Amino acid sequence: MKTDLKSIIERVIADFEFSTGEKADANQVIEALIGAFSGANHAIYRYIDNRLNQMFPALADEDWLKIWASITKTPRLDNEAIDSWRKRINAALAGRNRFGRTEDLIAWGLLYDDVTFVYVQSNTPENGITTLVLGSNDILSDARKSTLLDEISENMHEGTFLMLKQSEPQPVNFEITADAQYRQLIESALSKFIKNTNGEADAQITIAKIHAQIESVTDVYTLHQPAQKITAQNSKHLVLGVITWQ
Repeated sequence: MKTDLKSIIERVIADFEFSTGEKADANQVIEALIGAFSGANHAIYRYIDNRLNQMFPALADEDWLKIWASITKTPRLDNEAIDSWRKRINAALAGRNRFGRTEDLIAWGLLYDDVTFVYVQSNTPENGITTLVLGSNDILSDARKSTLLDEISENMHEGTFLMLKQSEPQPVNFEITADAQYRQLIESALSKFIKNTNGEADAQITIAKIHAQIESVTDVYTLHQPAQKITAQNSKHLVLGVITWQ
């Protein structure tokens, strides 16, 4: 059933004319009463729709998100966009039965806009220690790390101590011979490839995969360095370093 004002007016007019056998537009008073009645019904429908929306964080307005945040213990962060806040509230509702599995920790970490990848370095709740490594395009302040630590820790096994580390960049340098017209495209392909390798401990890039990226641009080149696979060191993530062109 349509609940827009035009549809409501049409239904009221049809009901009136069917029950009375008279035309609604034959009397200005009747027209006015139909308009007022239809307007009141429309307002009621809008109110009901609004109340129903507030029952779901995905549809709730900002005032009701504050209520959901109180229920889920998900306060809004400083300068946090409403969509990011809404996403964390939804995740808190969906994850109320989670207890700190590896996949849960990754999901919780990725809820934040300033976290680009997450991996669990060690997850041994039986020993009371879990170490989570976060990757970010920016250096996270101590205050920001503390906030993340507190919020993620709320979901952990009782008695488990969560350690939070920020991954540090580990540059991968290249030495390549290639025509100048292909260099920017090669650099872009390598940068994207290396970025996509992160997200797990001991991320690696092999020489074969490096060749595959360059060959997606041109097959006329020589790769001088690196000469062997690159593995991310402890609590580090791989980033494109310096490309020396020959």
